[in-house]
Amino acid sequence: MKENKNLLETARYLSPLSLQDASRACAKKTVLGEVSAMEGTTILKTNLKNNSKLRPFNRIIGDVGKMQYFPAWSKEWRNSVYHYNSNLIKNFPVYDINIYKIIKSYFNMFFNHQFIKYDYIRPKRRRLSFNKIFLARPEIKHTNSKAIITLYAFNREKFALLKKIKILTLLTKKIIKTILATSNFGRSMPASNRRNYLLKIENIFFKFNMISAILKDRNLLQDFYAYYLTLKTSKSKAKEQANKWIKLIFNKELILIRKYKFRLNLNKYKFEDKLLYGLSNIIRKLYNKEIEFNIVNLKNIVFNTDLFTQISTLKIKKRNAKVVRIMNIMLNKANLPYLNRIQETGRLDNNVSLRLVENKYKTLNIRNILGTKFNLDKLLNKVYVRAQALNDKLLPRQLRRPKNILRVAQAPIHPGASSVSPDAGLYDMVFNSIKYKNMAGIRMEVKGRLTKRYRADRSVYKLRWKGGLKNIDSSFKGLSVRKNRGHLNPNVGYSIFASKRRVGAFAVKGWMSGKS
Repeated sequence: MKENKNLLETARYLSPLSLQDASRACAKKTVLGEVSAMEGTTILKTNLKNNSKLRPFNRIIGDVGKMQYFPAWSKEWRNSVYHYNSNLIKNFPVYDINIYKIIKSYFNMFFNHQFIKYDYIRPKRRRLSFNKIFLARPEIKHTNSKAIITLYAFNREKFALLKKIKILTLLTKKIIKTILATSNFGRSMPASNRRNYLLKIENIFFKFNMISAILKDRNLLQDFYAYYLTLKTSKSKAKEQANKWIKLIFNKELILIRKYKFRLNLNKYKFEDKLLYGLSNIIRKLYNKEIEFNIVNLKNIVFNTDLFTQISTLKIKKRNAKVVRIMNIMLNKANLPYLNRIQETGRLDNNVSLRLVENKYKTLNIRNILGTKFNLDKLLNKVYVRAQALNDKLLPRQLRRPKNILRVAQAPIHPGASSVSPDAGLYDMVFNSIKYKNMAGIRMEVKGRLTKRYRADRSVYKLRWKGGLKNIDSSFKGLSVRKNRGHLNPNVGYSIFASKRRVGAFAVKGWMSGKS
């Protein structure tokens, strides 16, 4: 104000032009003084030169909904490859077919029958057998330096071998007990105990797959009944008769266990780098790049449509197979979760979800981000500290608990984090963010020459299903869903497998749908 008074006093003696210049200088001086005084406090609030060209991203006018889910690339294309010169990929479809045959022949390897000492098995019988490793069509992802091959396998051979080895080990233990018991067997034993003991021997002999041994060696059965006759006359003769068939059975069981152990070890080594290295060298000659295998062992065939249709075709291929019965058996392998249809298929309201970061922070201005009640700095700090502490194995177990880390266990981490438990790690968070991992329905269709008699009947068409194939998000909830290739539902997997019988050809189609 003092400067303004002096300006008015001197204005009497100045011309209009000089008065105007003096007022401008005074105003400029006051503005610069105010800016210098407020520079430390308002540098985040105002931008003197805001020449940003990304102005549409600075302000979000409307509310943002949930982000659209994009399925994996393998759901759309089994082989992803790009070359600048299209002539380099002309032979890739043929390579894929040959690679599938090579991989199937690799997993169908077996020992020579003379090495393991068992009867020769014809190739046709091996091809129609269910005790082998079933493989789905490979999914190949190409990069500049290598090709990543993803294989889905169902190891049926391993389950069968482990079951047989368990039965044989149980049998050998019982045989050893009988050998020890025959030495203590005498007339002093009560009649009730003797009767129970003979029943145990009979169960051992006839229960554990010994019918084939009896048919091959008839003297074995005669020695067994001679043992019962000599029990009443003499103890020493009974021991001689018992040792004949007990030793024979014991030796045969040891040979069988050796054979199954060899096959089980070979089955194990097929999935290890010891043998996969040779397979990768063969495939490398086709693609001229490094090969990396990603093998997924499935516990149930309903998790992959290729395995489901392939095994169903083998069952139907039998001459006396009943199609409808086999279809019902295959569909019963799928266990669908219990759900509330009214709650699941209800339409969603257009409510604003404040779990999304885009709805909490409408602008990218630092002043608004730090000043609102939804502080972005606190949110990022919670997420980072919790994820780091859960993965840090050097910390004590008590400190790794989320309730001791800034009490961040109560805060949701991502939009789908309400279903995540407080003790869940990063693996659970990523797994819960994946859609279509729960089975919603399965459908099976069989069509072809499936009549029992050899005559020119019409083709048989059978259809069975369990659950539904509709996409719940797009069909019921009113959400937009991305389509694969423009027309395929992302939640449905489809495959077809064709084969033939003596009457004619037939095919099996399979559909499997998932839900969130």
